[in-house]
Amino acid sequence: MLSNNIINLLITIIISIGIILSIQYIWNYIKDNYSTRRTKDLVNSQIEKYKKLLEKQGSQQTEFISEEEQENMKEKLTQFINSQE
Repeated sequence: MLSNNIINLLITIIISIGIILSIQYIWNYIKDNYSTRRTKDLVNSQIEKYKKLLEKQGSQQTEFISEEEQENMKEKLTQFINSQE
């Protein structure tokens, strides 16, 4: 009686693991073959943000720094952007 219950438990565990692995395999197959991959361009997206910041900074005057400091910051930012390209 006890060995019959253990055998049934083992069969249930094996079938459950088989079902889970089958579903996982099917999910990965569908995901890989029927979806588009998304790639994030982390470097160029940051460069674009810096360029927009420069454009915005050029159109606005900041009151908390002098003109000389502002030009110095623009130069450094431009050099950084150019070094990243």
